[in-house]
Amino acid sequence: MFTRPALLDPLIAGLAVFAGTASATPAGTTIHLKLPGTKSSYVDLGRKGYSAGDYFVTTGRVLDLPSGKPAGRIGGVWTIISRAADNASFDLGLAHGTLIVNGRIVHAAKQSVLEVVAGTGAYAGAHGTLTFRYLSETTAALDIRLR
Repeated sequence: MFTRPALLDPLIAGLAVFAGTASATPAGTTIHLKLPGTKSSYVDLGRKGYSAGDYFVTTGRVLDLPSGKPAGRIGGVWTIISRAADNASFDLGLAHGTLIVNGRIVHAAKQSVLEVVAGTGAYAGAHGTLTFRYLSETTAALDIRLR
């Protein structure tokens, strides 16, 4: 019969605590980001020109809104619903994990609320909302609230 050396007990206890916190959703976390612009490729499907079903594949960087320092990357697909709105599905790759977001952005609205549907790393199991606010035609604020 194998007996574990007592020397390993603190290490095993530490790993158990780390594993428990790594998968815990950071409820109550708020993150404020700025999307200073993106690089996009437009895919024209169906009717020629900007129309429902067309989409943009987008990548870019995100900044910490308060400090302006780099905070991570964004990548995703914006599908045109109409001239007034897009469905956005994207990932936010941040320093401690990734947040996965989906929802509708209404262009004329002051803000649009999207859902945080999942996460990885420190955000494993994350759920919440992302409020998208245009700051200009090419920049937006992303306010994330995890629950």
